[in-house]
Amino acid sequence: QETYPMAVEQKRRRTSGPGDESAGAGVERHDEMWIMMQLCDSALPTGGFAHSSGLEAARSKGLVRNVSDLEDFAVRVVSATARNTVPLALKGWACRGDLGEWARVDRLTHATMSNHVTRAASEAVGSALIRVAGASFPAAAESVSALKKAARADPTLRCHMAPLFGFICRELSLSEAATSRMLVFTTLRDLLSAATRLNLVGPLEANRLQCKLAAKAEAIVLEAAANPFP
Repeated sequence: QETYPMAVEQKRRRTSGPGDESAGAGVERHDEMWIMMQLCDSALPTGGFAHSSGLEAARSKGLVRNVSDLEDFAVRVVSATARNTVPLALKGWACRGDLGEWARVDRLTHATMSNHVTRAASEAVGSALIRVAGASFPAAAESVSALKKAARADPTLRCHMAPLFGFICRELSLSEAATSRMLVFTTLRDLLSAATRLNLVGPLEANRLQCKLAAKAEAIVLEAAANPFP
């Protein structure tokens, strides 16, 4: 059973034709697509492209030795992202610009990360993302500026990537469904890019895997959306 907004979005796609302008269907969807493509572009200077979700360690321990191992590892990473990272991003999205509520979600995110390496990576990408969003997206500039001021005034705020990404997506009028899929897509992309750098696969094989795993990733996202954590 799919839950809102995933099921609603899929129903809209099935029932809305290319010329359907009802409920803002035409132009707004196009605007959303352009912003989504920019946020998912590996050229976005956030540093996230350099992270591999633990692939280097898995390889050094002999857990990922070939393409089959890499595919299994990628599915596990996507599942972990959909169940752990995406819910925190959606909590950030649900703040609706409320900085007090966002601060609570940021602290919750920090508390759930027991691994200091993961914490540091999340804070580093978040710091870069807030800088990029403020400079690149006028629609989010005012809210991002207010968030930056709040973070400077309160040292307990770490600006973790997940809730910050959700907050920014909401300010850019992107849907919860789009936010979820972008996070999962970029995580898988970065993992396979790292696999290429480590010579586990070549660029063509990495892209073949990304295409092959798309349907599995979508199913994982939908399953996680149907069973959110509180």
